[in-house]
Amino acid sequence: MSDIKIVQTTVKRKPSRERGPFSSEEFNDFQDQVTRDLIELSSAANTNANKIVRALIDTYSENSYLKRRIASLERANEYKEFVSGKFGTKLNKYVDFHNSEGIFFPENLSGDKAASYKGQFGELSLPLNAVENKFFNFSLRTREVITPDDFSVDVVGVFDKSDGNGIVDYEKGGDITKGEPRNAFNGINETTWARQVTFPLESDVDEVEVQLTAVVPAGISSQANLIEVVPFPEGSTDITGLSTSPDLGSAFQSIDNFEEENNVPAKRYHFSPRNVEQIRITIRSRNWREMDGKKVFLYGLRELGLKLVDYKKDYTAIDSFGQNFTTVVKIDAPDRHVFSTLYRIDPTPNFLSEDANSRHIRLRLSTTADFSGVFWDSSVDIPPQVGVSTGVAMGGASSIFAIYTFKFIESSGGFSSPYPIGTTPTANGLGLVYLPSPTDANK
Repeated sequence: MSDIKIVQTTVKRKPSRERGPFSSEEFNDFQDQVTRDLIELSSAANTNANKIVRALIDTYSENSYLKRRIASLERANEYKEFVSGKFGTKLNKYVDFHNSEGIFFPENLSGDKAASYKGQFGELSLPLNAVENKFFNFSLRTREVITPDDFSVDVVGVFDKSDGNGIVDYEKGGDITKGEPRNAFNGINETTWARQVTFPLESDVDEVEVQLTAVVPAGISSQANLIEVVPFPEGSTDITGLSTSPDLGSAFQSIDNFEEENNVPAKRYHFSPRNVEQIRITIRSRNWREMDGKKVFLYGLRELGLKLVDYKKDYTAIDSFGQNFTTVVKIDAPDRHVFSTLYRIDPTPNFLSEDANSRHIRLRLSTTADFSGVFWDSSVDIPPQVGVSTGVAMGGASSIFAIYTFKFIESSGGFSSPYPIGTTPTANGLGLVYLPSPTDANK
């Protein structure tokens, strides 16, 4: 976004001449300049205050509408589940961990055995021992973020995707307002790199794309195993490429398990520890808005973080509740129903695709928030959708509990494992297909 100068001051310092005559004309001119500037500053401040108030009112109104709309959709879905259950229909339920409502840590779970939950990324994982940021440091005196002077970042809209098309202008000759890319490398905060590409309203351009390359400052260890991306605007920007290079002279390689993704929320990418001296991300916007009679694409990053994370590694193979790193997720049955029969389990990522004896997540489904009511255990039972199955009895509870325990990935979980070696397993959601049963109160 362009820099806006609200006020251009006119007053200039005019020191009095030593032992010289005093000029009433010069004094009055100075007074006039100060007065004009003060009037202009006051007017600008009042204008901004009014704009802020209007923006807050608009934001409040829009948020209120969105809350009402969400509540309406939730009630509609609850009714759909209620009716489906009443007529004996199987239900599909997906629990997304961006929603923290059902995620909790029971009182009988000691604090040092609680798994890590990062709501911004919708992710459960191992807790951390230590974190090393690669793009900034903290002042030992003030604890403020310090970006090294030799940190460099390059942004281009004309580049080669190595797809056979050569060098292409992916911003289609639009009028570009570059923004400040360094705003995206200081820890997740209120600053943002926002790049604006403007076209005539009649233009047929329907997307723009830009490539950003950042170099790890000298003197900072190049070992890393985690990238955090917070797009701007979050949820309406695509990530089309994410790669690293071990030094300034080597080619870029896509990170483990990367797939192009549209309309991305804040997202973490875990990979095996490696040397990273450069990181490259390609982002795309397919969402434009009309501003001042122009077609405007606005995209960028709130944060691009490169980190080396040391995770806690304690693990006991034959465990009782609370011995390993644990998180519990409560899942409620539809109103006036209980859980009857389970027919399918689909975790995200699918840790069940790991070799049965090498899995790094153990999931127990239980009618209690500990192991006393377990009716399905990923280390013992096959998923109910595998083979010929009549389903798994769910105990007739109005709520069930998904109990996750995590194990550091020291060795591969097999060819189909979603997890790279040397990092943490993660859980982002859980899908269930089940049959509810009505309670006596459900007439």
